Amino acid sequence: MACNFVMRGWNTVRLRMTGYAALLAVTAAMGSPVGEKPNAMLLKSGEFVFGDFRGDTELGRSRITIARKADGQYLFSNEVIGHAAQTWTAVAGVDFEPVAAVLEFRGEGEAHQPIFDIHYKGGRVTGSRRPRQPPGAAPILVDDAAEPGVIDQRIDWASVMARKLKIGLMFNFQVYDPAIATSAGSAMVEDGGRIHVPAGDFDTFKITYQIGKKTGSERYVVFASKALPRILVREDFPDGVSSMLENAS
Repeated sequence: MACNFVMRGWNTVRLRMTGYAALLAVTAAMGSPVGEKPNAMLLKSGEFVFGDFRGDTELGRSRITIARKADGQYLFSNEVIGHAAQTWTAVAGVDFEPVAAVLEFRGEGEAHQPIFDIHYKGGRVTGSRRPRQPPGAAPILVDDAAEPGVIDQRIDWASVMARKLKIGLMFNFQVYDPAIATSAGSAMVEDGGRIHVPAGDFDTFKITYQIGKKTGSERYVVFASKALPRILVREDFPDGVSSMLENAS
């Protein structure tokens, strides 16, 4: 869910090509069903509170909002407190065609530090980004090609859920992050079983997806409700942190 600043585009975990990594590599070679696109209408709108855990230790909390705007576009936002304090927003069409994204980082007791502000239009993504180091570094101009069908990486977790999921489904996608540019992703759907999180018990699909970046590969596991409209129940990140649903409204 892009809830951890370290986890989405700013640090990577390198994976050996074993187990799921190898299977997802096969998925990437197979390709996606023709014409398949995510559909945000399959997702539940509202506010969702998550606890971020490593083992039994709660590291922080995040509040995700999904809202359909009057113009039919979707607004996704997240506010994270604790070990990865940040706020981000992403605007996209119903098919996840990206419109804009903003990310700010906030250290404990510090003012918000802008990280990037980007806009997608006419096959380009433009704006600016700031490196985290050194502090106070000048902004860097962003002006990249936006590949057809690309998804902003803030909401890759939502895009993999927003599909007609079935056990055995495999598909590919592309994500964009201004620090990395465009990266290829591949996903596989399994039966996630009935899992328990602080918000209750849910029958789930397990969606394992891998993003191959120029800095290395990252693997994420999303547990999405089988019931529609679909909600994110749990997400497991590359560094061993899990975000678990505590409340949905």
